[in-house]
Amino acid sequence: MTFLDEINVSGEVIKFWKGFDLEYILNHPKDGKDGLMIVLIDSVEAIRTKIQRDMKLDSLFNTSKLKDFDDLLENLDNSYLMLYQSRGEDELIVEILKDKFSKTQEWQPIQGITKKVQL
Repeated sequence: MTFLDEINVSGEVIKFWKGFDLEYILNHPKDGKDGLMIVLIDSVEAIRTKIQRDMKLDSLFNTSKLKDFDDLLENLDNSYLMLYQSRGEDELIVEILKDKFSKTQEWQPIQGITKKVQL
């Protein structure tokens, strides 16, 4: 993953990342102590294909119930983590989100701008 930017809004740190590092995402604290993590990916389908190809899932989770990307997404329970499909418009999405968070201080996903996968 590549770090893109960071902002601080009313004491809440928001970090923007490009790429998908499964281990890093899974280790992001669920209590918010490291702030809100926003991950931009070009294509959910490309990540899905990569994860399904990757036989490391069983070793990472020590369980056989996570068999594909959709199972992985359903089992991630972290309200301080958002995944956006940016389709290469990373700079635009980051600027829109920074503006939205700074003005509204709401951490809700932006609807209609990019497909968002709730993690």
